[in-house]
Order: sequence, then structure tokens, then C-alpha cells
Amino acid sequence: MFSSYLEEFIDLREKEEEEIEKEEQVQDDKQPCLHLLELECKIRRIEDVTPIPTDGTRKHGGRRGRRL
Repeated sequence: MFSSYLEEFIDLREKEEEEIEKEEQVQDDKQPCLHLLELECKIRRIEDVTPIPTDGTRKHGGRRGRRL
């Protein structure tokens, strides 16, 4: 399962038919972790995949233009 809002990957095991039926009954506006707890899923691993900036957005050439 991928959550783009939190930018995290969640590793899950396969669901059984009973869990899928429970999932359809649960409201969609709840937080993903609470939703998984209601389904009694075990979270094995949560990884943060947010990229680390390497100063790639800075313009080259130093200071140019008007300086105070």
C-alpha cells in the first residue's frame, strides 16, 4: 500500500475475504493506520521515502543583480 500524502510505503500481507468485507463497511475518511487496526492487520515495516535534498534547486553563478 502506498500513501502519497505521508510519502510512506506500508508493507502488508495478503487479505482474506472476511477482511475485504470489513474494509468495505469502514468509512473512507478515517486515518489509514486506524483503518488497518480495525481490520486487525499487522504492520510489519514502515519506511520513509521522502527524498533528501542535495541543494539541486540553487541557481549557479553566485549573486547577480542588485545587492544591498
